[in-house]
Amino acid sequence: MDLGYSIIRGCRRALGALPIGFHYACSGFITWVLRDVIHYRKDVVMINLSRSFPNKKYKEIKQISKQFYKHLGDIFAESIWFSGCNKYSRLRKQAIATADNWEVIEEAYQNSPAVMILNSHQGNWEILGGIMGYIPEDTITPVESFMVVYKKLRSKTWDKVFAANRCSVLDDQSNIIESSDVLRYAVSHRKEKKIYVFITDQSPYRNATAHITKDFMHQRTVTMSGGAALAKMVHMSVFSMEIPGDITSSIMTRSVMMPAR
Repeated sequence: MDLGYSIIRGCRRALGALPIGFHYACSGFITWVLRDVIHYRKDVVMINLSRSFPNKKYKEIKQISKQFYKHLGDIFAESIWFSGCNKYSRLRKQAIATADNWEVIEEAYQNSPAVMILNSHQGNWEILGGIMGYIPEDTITPVESFMVVYKKLRSKTWDKVFAANRCSVLDDQSNIIESSDVLRYAVSHRKEKKIYVFITDQSPYRNATAHITKDFMHQRTVTMSGGAALAKMVHMSVFSMEIPGDITSSIMTRSVMMPAR
C-alpha cells in the first residue's frame, strides 16, 4: 500500500467536497506560494517568455508571467475541487464546463470505426475526466467508450494521485491509458467503438523515432505525432478540442477531418 498516495488522495477528496467558490478564493494564495515563495520554475518561465516575445520589454514580460501564475493557481484550485466530484450531477449543477457541437462527435461515433479528439494543455486539461458531465445528458455515447490518453509521471505516488484525480467521477481508472500503451490497446480493441482523447503538445519520449519539429514562438519545438498516426492507421474520425482559458466557458470541439484513408 502506498501510504503517501492514500494521505494525498484523502486530503484532496476532503478539500474537494468544499464549494468551488472556496477554491477560487484560495487561488490567490496558491498563486502567491507558487510565484513568490517557492518560485516554481521562475527561470524557465521568464526565459521562455523572453524568447517567445523578443520585442516586449522586461516590464511587459513580468506582467505576462504574473498572468501565467494566476492561471496556474486557478488550475490547482479547480483540480482540487474536481477531485471531490464523485457524481456527474455535481459537474452539471456547477456548469464548470459544457461541450459545444457534441452532435458532430456523436455522428462521427456512429459512422466511424473510432474517434480521435486531439487537444493540448490549454485551459484546465485536468478536468477532462469529467467529460461525461459536460456533454448533453441525452447523449447516446456510452461512458465506457472514452479513453483518455496520458503520459506517466516519474514519481509513482504523484502518477497515481493525478490518474485517480482525473477519474474521480468514475472512481476507477479503466478509462485512462498510458501513451506508450495506446497503440497496442487501439489495435487489440479496433473492433470496439472508442473515443480517444489525446494530448498532443507533450514532449515525445526519448526513444521516439517519429515526431514533429517546428519553430513555435521563436523556439525549436518537438511534439508528439502518435495521435494523428494512430488515427490514420485505424481510420478514425479526427477532431481538435479547444478549452478556453476561462474554464467556465464552453469546451469548443470542431471537426478537422473525417475518417483518414
